[in-house]
Amino acid sequence: MQLLAIFSLLAASAASVAARKPRVANPAFVDSVGLSPTAQLLDNVYAEGDQIYTCTNGAYVNTAAAKLYCSSGRADTSLGTHYFVGGFPQWKFSRDGREVLISGKKLNVNATVAGAGNIPWVLLQVTNLVNTDKVSKATGSTHIVRAKTVGGTNPNAAVPCTEGSVATSAYMAMYYFYKA
Repeated sequence: MQLLAIFSLLAASAASVAARKPRVANPAFVDSVGLSPTAQLLDNVYAEGDQIYTCTNGAYVNTAAAKLYCSSGRADTSLGTHYFVGGFPQWKFSRDGREVLISGKKLNVNATVAGAGNIPWVLLQVTNLVNTDKVSKATGSTHIVRAKTVGGTNPNAAVPCTEGSVATSAYMAMYYFYKA
């Protein structure tokens, strides 16, 4: 519940930023993750779920499973899901039986700005967009920023991993979809 209260404050702040015109890249993102200052903000959502750490070949491999919600903080209606396929992050938005699937790859990471105990902020490049139907304002994105993270760090990071072992850690984050 404490994470939810903290994240509600973050989501309210993000909603007020998103309401401003024009919707261009936030300077904090530009400085922290390397996003172009001319990037246009198309959409932002918050995610709530788990970071998943699986021991593979002697090292932890990080994936996630989360639900996506509107950035205003209303957790009553899911807009879609965030998960990984073959090591690559996916965002699937669903509405009225229609779906848009966005895939990405990591370009830049900034662990410093996230703060201790929180997963890093990340800049991703969109690598695939399946179905460009207007299910989400994120359609047309070229970049995704994960920011304003809460939690999600590997609870077993200081312990040598045992092949096949899995650890999960609850997290919340804002995902910002940009066209650069």
